[in-house]
Amino acid sequence: MTKDVLVTVTGAQSAGEAPVELVTPGVYYQKDGTHYLFYNEGTDDSGNVTRNRIRFDAGQIDVRKEGAVSVNLLFVKGKRTVSSYSTPFGALSTAVTTTHLALSETEKEISLLVRYALTIGGNDMEDCEVGIRISPREIQTKEPDF
Repeated sequence: MTKDVLVTVTGAQSAGEAPVELVTPGVYYQKDGTHYLFYNEGTDDSGNVTRNRIRFDAGQIDVRKEGAVSVNLLFVKGKRTVSSYSTPFGALSTAVTTTHLALSETEKEISLLVRYALTIGGNDMEDCEVGIRISPREIQTKEPDF
C-alpha cells in the first residue's frame, strides 16, 4: 500500500437515517504490524478542520479526532470502552460497545468495518456502523482523450 491514499468513510445509524459518506485524501503507513491512517475532515462552513488519526490491527481500532470536537474512541470486539467527547459546549461521557470488528487487507485496499452500540451521557443512543476503505490515491498523468 502506498503512503498517499484515498480514504472513504461511510457511517450509518439504526434510526433509519441515510448513510453518510466522506471521501478525502489521507496518509497511511504500517509499523510493527500496526496500521496508521491520518486524514482531515471539514466540520462546517467556518473552515474548522478535524484531524483524524486511526490506529488499527486485527484486534482493535483506535480513533482519535482533534478539532472543534475531540474524542478518542477505542473499538475492541465484545468490549465496552468509555471516553470523553469534547465539544465547544462542554464534555460528554461516551461509551461504545463493539459488536463486530473486521479487517480485510489486499495489496491494493484495506477495509475496516465496525458495528457498535453508542451510549452518550449514560443514555443508550443507537446502534451504529462505520466502514473505512483505504486505497492508493492514483494520480492521473494521462491526458484525456477528446
